[in-house]
Amino acid sequence: MPDLTDRLDEICVPVLLIWAARDVLSPISVGRTLEARLRRASLVTFDSDDHWVARQISADVAAAIQSFVEREPL
Repeated sequence: MPDLTDRLDEICVPVLLIWAARDVLSPISVGRTLEARLRRASLVTFDSDDHWVARQISADVAAAIQSFVEREPL
């Protein structure tokens, strides 16, 4: 797979990054890097170590998604 990291700034749509703050499979540093490289990114973290945080605390994740959708026009 090619590394397209340098092209992340070409993504112009709003991006919601949902992250478990203590995820060992995908560390929070990855989320912060993506947030910094994407023009319209919002990083929402949850105090969890579960890689499937959306399944673990679905109501909280759904609320974060709803809030994001309401405030970020395409």
